[in-house]
Amino acid sequence: MTASTPPLPRVEERDLERLLDGAIGAYGLGVEPAWHREAMANLRSVADAAHFVMAADLGDEAEPAPVFRP
Repeated sequence: MTASTPPLPRVEERDLERLLDGAIGAYGLGVEPAWHREAMANLRSVADAAHFVMAADLGDEAEPAPVFRP
């Protein structure tokens, strides 16, 4: 991210809920309510970790995947 790029917003609960419900429907999974709550908690943790990583300013000189050449 550069100085001109606005910070990323945190993912909303309703968006995570829609993502989880869509995946459950797409795979035809039977999910008990307790599992749904646990899956939402896990999805929230992953989304928060992704938000943290994407918020880091690497600058223009950072290489995402440098190649080793002997």
